[in-house]
Amino acid sequence: MKPTGTIYNSGEKKWKGEIRIAFPVWLWLLYKFLSTLGAGMVVAALAGLVFLFGPIVKEEIVYRVGTRENNTKLGHLVQQAKAEAEYRAFVDEKAKELGAPNTSFSLIVPKINAKSTVIANVQTTDSNVYYDALKNGIAHAAGTVFPGMQGTTFLFAHSTDSPLTVARWNAIFYLLRELEPGDEVYVFFMNRFYAYRVEEKKIVDSQDVSWITNAKDTPEQLVLQTCWPPGTSLKRLIVVAKPIKTN
Repeated sequence: MKPTGTIYNSGEKKWKGEIRIAFPVWLWLLYKFLSTLGAGMVVAALAGLVFLFGPIVKEEIVYRVGTRENNTKLGHLVQQAKAEAEYRAFVDEKAKELGAPNTSFSLIVPKINAKSTVIANVQTTDSNVYYDALKNGIAHAAGTVFPGMQGTTFLFAHSTDSPLTVARWNAIFYLLRELEPGDEVYVFFMNRFYAYRVEEKKIVDSQDVSWITNAKDTPEQLVLQTCWPPGTSLKRLIVVAKPIKTN
């Protein structure tokens, strides 16, 4: 086949030496078909590569990213474990230093040399229950919070009117009246150490139970209670202490 068209001679038009050729329709259609077929083959080849190697690439990416994340998490857990071990060692050393009976739940008041286990969740409305608890230590009032939580941790114990009966009544709070603002009180709870500083001391009516009923509506604080005057049940001596940083 010979091309048809017009040849512009030099000097006749501005397109010097240009040849314009008109192709048949069937040749143009063939060109389009082959172009489309070629593009389709390229797309199919790419799709095949994705199908064959996509899962492998995906696994490689997941592995690399996952390994990095796991290493980060593992490093964080290791640091946490190390910090927890160091803190536990600190708590054990502090308990030994202060002579705490245990680190599960106990109270230490250095100024009056009071050291005792604390019995948790003692019902204050049942005298048989709390008298039994007070034979073994200090009682934590049921319905009040535990150390480290927002609210009032309410602890109470016997007092007595004579040093001769301290042992008989397990009067751990016999000298509670000696505490003044600024004195420190320590509590061990669930292998944690909490320190408090006395802020106020007051005498309240024996029927005043607001410290217990409103226990969860206050900022974090520790309240110690005993009978007043010592050995009677006329009034109640209340000591309020606020948390301080321990380390």
